[in-house]
Order: sequence, then C-alpha cells, then structure tokens
Amino acid sequence: MTTVNTWAGDVRLVGGRVCLDFINTVDDHTRPVPKEYLRRYADLIAGNTMRCFIRYNTLFGLVFFFLCGCAATASENQDVSTPVQTPPAQHAPDRQQGSPWEFVYGRYISDTQILEMVSVHGSDPEHPTVLLAFDAGEAGNRVALSHDKQFFAYTRIPQPVSVHTRNAAELWVANLETRDVRKMTDQVEVGRYTNYPLWSPDDQMIAFYRTTGRIPPYEQHIVLIDRETVQETTLISQSVHLQQSEGTDFIYPLDWSPDGQYLYYQRGKYGVVTLWRIAADGDHAPEQVGTLSEAGTPRCYHLSADAQHLLCAVQRIDGTSLMHIALDTGQVTALTDEVLPYASDPVWKPAAQSLTVGVPHSEHDDMTTVQTMNLQGVIVGEVTIPTHGELNPCSWSPDDLWLASFAVTDSDEYLVLSNHDGSVVHYIDEAVTHMCIGWIQ
Repeated sequence: MTTVNTWAGDVRLVGGRVCLDFINTVDDHTRPVPKEYLRRYADLIAGNTMRCFIRYNTLFGLVFFFLCGCAATASENQDVSTPVQTPPAQHAPDRQQGSPWEFVYGRYISDTQILEMVSVHGSDPEHPTVLLAFDAGEAGNRVALSHDKQFFAYTRIPQPVSVHTRNAAELWVANLETRDVRKMTDQVEVGRYTNYPLWSPDDQMIAFYRTTGRIPPYEQHIVLIDRETVQETTLISQSVHLQQSEGTDFIYPLDWSPDGQYLYYQRGKYGVVTLWRIAADGDHAPEQVGTLSEAGTPRCYHLSADAQHLLCAVQRIDGTSLMHIALDTGQVTALTDEVLPYASDPVWKPAAQSLTVGVPHSEHDDMTTVQTMNLQGVIVGEVTIPTHGELNPCSWSPDDLWLASFAVTDSDEYLVLSNHDGSVVHYIDEAVTHMCIGWIQ
C-alpha cells in the first residue's frame, strides 16, 4: 500500500489601493514648459505602467493560488459517497512496480551449488543475482528457505566422498543478509524431496532425517535441531534389520503443522505407506492420520496453505496418480481416475483450493500446457507456455501471479518464469540442473 502525505496552508489575500499618479501642479504658473512637461509625463507614465504591471500580476498570482487552495480543500473534503472516476485497471498489479517478487533457485556447476535470485519484474529479469555458492559434492544437496526469508538451511556432502560418507551429509545454515554460514550437525540425510530440510513455523527449529548406516542393521531417526543453540532432539527412531523384510518400516519427515505443535511424517515400505504425526515436544506418542498408499511409492510434499490437506503423487511402474489426504479425517481423495504419465509432481496454488501440474506433450510441439485442478480433480484452468520439452511446475508466487517451472529436454534444463495467464514469460537458461527454493520480496 502506498501512502501519500499531503499538506495544505491558509492563503490570505491582503487588499490595497492601486491608482495612477498624475502630475500635480500648484497653479498654471508653476507648470513646466510643454516639452519638459511631456518628458516628465512620459517618464511617470512609464514608471507607473511598470508598477501597475507588477501590482496587477502580483494580485493575479495571489488570486490564482487562493482559488487553487479552495479547489484542493474541496477535493479533500469531498463526500465519500460521491462516486470517483478511476482509470481502468492495468494488466499488471501495482505491487509489480513497487515491490517485486524475486524467485530463488539453485543450480549446479560441476560440484558447486550456486543459489541465485531473479526478479520477475526487473528491467533485466533474465540475468540473476548470485546469493551464495558452496561445494555440494557428487550427491548434490537440498536447500530450504526460512519462513522469514532470512536464512537458508542446506545439506552438503563433505569432501572427499567415499563409499562410507556418500550419504552422510552435513547440515548448514546461511544468513541471507550477512552471508555468514554455520555448520549445525553431521550424519544427515542429504534429502529426497523439495521440501527439505524442514523449518518450523517460527524458524527456530529444523527437522531432518538421519541414518546410522546404509547396510542393515542400522538405525533411522527424525531429529530436531535448534537454530541458535544447536541442541538436538530425536523425535522418533526406527530400526532396520533386513532390507527386504516385510516388517521393516522406513520413516521420513514431511512437514510441520502451522502452529508448530506437530511434525508429520510417513512410515512404511513397498506399497503400504501411512501418514503419522508426532508432537514436537516429544511428550506424546505418535498418532496415525491415515494411509497414503496401498500400492506404489508416494512422494508427498508441503501441506496446503490452510494446513487441511497433504498433496502426494504416487509413483507406479506405469505412471503417476495424484491424491490428497485430509489431515483431520485421514480421508484420501484421488484426483485422477486413472494412472497418468505426468512428468511433474503437483504444486499447491496459494489459495490452497487447487493445484497445478504439467501435462506431457509431443517432443515436436513448441507449446507446453500447465493444468490447474480443484480438490475434486476437476480441471479449472489451463495455461499454454511456449517452450521445448516437458514443463515441471515447482512453485507459485505468494500473490498467485507468477509460476516457476523447469523445462526439461533430452539435452538441457532451464528455468521458466511465467505470469498467471502465460502472456509474459522469462527464460533463464544458464544452468543444467536446477532446484526450486522459494520467493522473497
């Protein structure tokens, strides 16, 4: 919101007497001779004319400013019930000119992870700003932006990489303002999904997954770490004795409840996967919310903005099915009647009542379609974006006006930023492998 401060002062006009000064004489005997009289008369007329010109212009200026002040006062005191004519709305909202959204993403160059920021409304939006660069290692990493947009939490593989340390990552936190980095802990899972590591709603705690090994037997844990004190709290542990045992369950953290009281996680293996939650203080036993999948491996991401649903894509041999689960009842709603060959995972729209997913297209087609469906799986919107390859949506801006996606071809991968109707598209093609991180303003 733009605030305009105005001021007004009183304008007071002080009137005076303006007259023409004629030549006065005592009598006819004291009159100058005609030539001298005419000379004096001409001089006086010239002087008085200039004085009158100045006085009249001064008076006109005072009257003009007085009338302007009255008009301004009348405008300020206008009745709010009086309809005011406003110019037609522009295609782009005001916020695009005053406070632009900027998209943060990661890209790899060799083994280096580079975090960059690009403005969707800037004068040169296709040239990003580098925020941070660090060694990611051969196994890559995951990066998460805090809710207050002040910190990055990221995992990285220590060097040199060996068979024993390949999946034993470190957890680091970087301050976006000062660029200071701090190692928090080690023996951390590098991360599987885009939503990892998991910031608590107040950005005080970070949840992560830890295993003590890769070959059974080993222990797996879901752990919280305090951003300031670096104190760790293990919420839940699960033993893995046999890799192929039907009784072996794998656990993995998914997201926080908005109030920070609970952490949601999935549990299961090879088909039957269930959704659970556990109190962040660790004082209560875990509670089962519902079943995510009875056939296939679910890839579950963020909770909806209203924290009522968890969105999942169940990966199967023949394709992908989309579903969401209600957190209060545990009821699962299938968004597709059949398995679809979607190339991308779904992402929530900010209003939390719909989601967006990319639709595969012919490799010879230069246009890609992005569909939006409601919570019943009905297609409610469709945007066509000119691009080569599959388009994988990854994040909507908080104002619901810009969509960040990654276009993937057989030989390349690049970032695509498009507005809500596809009429404005920016392409950032400097990288080969990208990671969606979030939006800042």
